[in-house]
Amino acid sequence: MKKYDAYDNELTSYIDMLTDISIKDIIGDIVGDILDVDIPINIPEGDTTINGQTPMGSLEINITKTITKKGFKKSTKIKITIGLQKGDSIYEEYIFDLDKKTTNIKVEGFIIEQRERGEIITRNLREYDLNYNTFILINMQEKRRDYPLSACINMNDDVKGLTLKAKHNIAKCVFGYPIEYIIAIGGGTNLNISFPNYNKNEYWLDNKTFRININNFSTKHLYKSLEGHRLLERIDDLLHGNITYQSLLDLKSLLNDSNAEFGNPADGFNLLTKVKATNDKGEVYDTLESLEEEELGPSKNILSREYYEYLRDLVQSIFQVEIPEDLESPSDIVQLLKSNNENK
Repeated sequence: MKKYDAYDNELTSYIDMLTDISIKDIIGDIVGDILDVDIPINIPEGDTTINGQTPMGSLEINITKTITKKGFKKSTKIKITIGLQKGDSIYEEYIFDLDKKTTNIKVEGFIIEQRERGEIITRNLREYDLNYNTFILINMQEKRRDYPLSACINMNDDVKGLTLKAKHNIAKCVFGYPIEYIIAIGGGTNLNISFPNYNKNEYWLDNKTFRININNFSTKHLYKSLEGHRLLERIDDLLHGNITYQSLLDLKSLLNDSNAEFGNPADGFNLLTKVKATNDKGEVYDTLESLEEEELGPSKNILSREYYEYLRDLVQSIFQVEIPEDLESPSDIVQLLKSNNENK
């Protein structure tokens, strides 16, 4: 397997055969780098479940096919559900439908992160358009909300002891508008990235006219040096601090950006944790991370040693920098790369 190619590997090739539609760009964007995946020898005709391993944890992809007949014509609709376990306390699920006539795909995402004194719930809607035989991300809207322990499902004795995936499924039903706004801590964080005035007939893959709004504040200047294919997908990873082979290449581009007008562009890595946030009492925090740690407790996500070995391998191959053994978090590694770049 091509260890660090999120878009072209055994998993994406196999799914393309199952669906008879090339959606490798969507799968690669959502799943990211693949370390291992179980591919059956024979291609099944009906529903399929695929299990694999990402650097951060396990994945499960369910493909459900529904065949309908109208006269002599037969059509197949496909539903794809992607479940990602990230460490011990984060579970993500993404769902979308497609058929052979599909040119526009909307993916619904729901993410739960457990903290000591509450939970973080994130919903996002991703829209992909078929352009030059490639599905590209053209719009993503995301809402992140924090909930105290008193509002969370783990207060219910009936769900204690359930797996994170099971709690995730219950949370999807519990946290619905308008309840989520009443019981949430503050107004939360809203993110939108898009190509404004998108027109597929005028779009070029290296188009740099994009929009990034976090709580209605534009931050696109931090990413002006980026160009090329899958631009919004890559910016999305940078915003969320997702370390992949491609995001480290992009971080390298940001670190080498000579545009001093906006300070250090690499500050755009994991930008969501750095935005200002307000709790339900109207108190303003310098960063979302500080609010969540005070209200909910620090992240308790424990990642495998294999994940850090994966990071060490990536950093050494891209930056030629040795990673000390005592650096155990992705944020520490990014800070090391920034410091190394500043000392050159």
